[in-house]
Amino acid sequence: MTATSNPQQPDPLATCILHAGMPKTGTSSIQDSLYLGLSDPRFRYIHITGHANAAHFLEAIFREDPTMFWLYRRKGFSPQKIKCLTDRYSTKLSRVLQRAKDAGATAILSAEGCWHYKANELQSLKTFVEKCGLTPHLVLYLRPIKSWIESSFQENVKYGIGFTRLDTLGDEFMATKINYFERLKAFESIFGSRNMTIKPFKRELLNGGCAVRDFCETLGISYTPQMIRRSNDGISAAAVRLLYSYNCYARNTQQPSLAVNHLLLMRLEDLKSEAFRLHSDMLAPLAKHIESQNRSILDHYCVDLQEDLHAADKGPCIRKPEDLLRFSRSSLDWLAQMSRTSPIPLGEGEATARAVASQVSRLIEQPAWSHRLRRLKNNLRLKLHGLTHAV
Repeated sequence: MTATSNPQQPDPLATCILHAGMPKTGTSSIQDSLYLGLSDPRFRYIHITGHANAAHFLEAIFREDPTMFWLYRRKGFSPQKIKCLTDRYSTKLSRVLQRAKDAGATAILSAEGCWHYKANELQSLKTFVEKCGLTPHLVLYLRPIKSWIESSFQENVKYGIGFTRLDTLGDEFMATKINYFERLKAFESIFGSRNMTIKPFKRELLNGGCAVRDFCETLGISYTPQMIRRSNDGISAAAVRLLYSYNCYARNTQQPSLAVNHLLLMRLEDLKSEAFRLHSDMLAPLAKHIESQNRSILDHYCVDLQEDLHAADKGPCIRKPEDLLRFSRSSLDWLAQMSRTSPIPLGEGEATARAVASQVSRLIEQPAWSHRLRRLKNNLRLKLHGLTHAV
């Protein structure tokens, strides 16, 4: 074993926990829970922008080309603005890390985007933390590959970015998206195996089946059940199909703002159906690669990511990309009711998908007041917390 794979509490003296994901392993829930609820004085959750996810500032400071960060691009930040943010964030981050060190507290930086950093970017982050007098300790959760593909696909569909096509599961996808072992070796080359804690993200292995609880107990953070928040839950397979159609035939001509997109997702969360799952045939081009990745990770890091690739085959699942454009009668009726239009005739393919996209666009124009109010209350809570805990 070349890294610590079992739960381990790093030396709390002069330590900075770098929680680097991976993506789709409960990171949003962990971030929101610690940002709003951490009360253990031995730990400091690091934030400098009023957001729980440290990517909001780490991307500006440590990325070679921060203009490529999807959030900055979505917000229309110019290179000049990003340069100003880089300078400001760097100064603030140095200050809050040094404050944590002076207080004898363990700093926590959480940003799943670090999973994708290049070696030189990771080295820059490590050097920065060390200059603040802290030793970085990496914490990573690894999600079994098929489960990650299913979750990541729907996450990207939710925002219309990244991996949103199921006909691209080939060599490039294997080399850039499911290169777990290579990513771990890159982390190890920078941080060293003694400064890494690696755990499998399997519900049955998490303490209480909860990512937040598992993270806190792994690091020895005191917490209460009231502190735990669930964030960024998945949407149903029926909702994925509706949103996928919208992305294909309407989003490019009507790119919603982040706020409007969030309200749309809140509406689609109300559409219930089976979970989004892929048939094993969809992963046939990846099967040998998945087996190789799992074997290498088990051999080198003692983390078992084995999963049953056929578990969903007998139930409702996506057997081929075209299945994404097949809609149930109940989902079309729900969409018609929510968009206040006539039901779309049951069908499949592009014609039906275009009609679906049109009705989803109407949902954007008619956000529910209850969702507006819930989003407003949540934003006010985050804003108030940011103001009262300003750095």
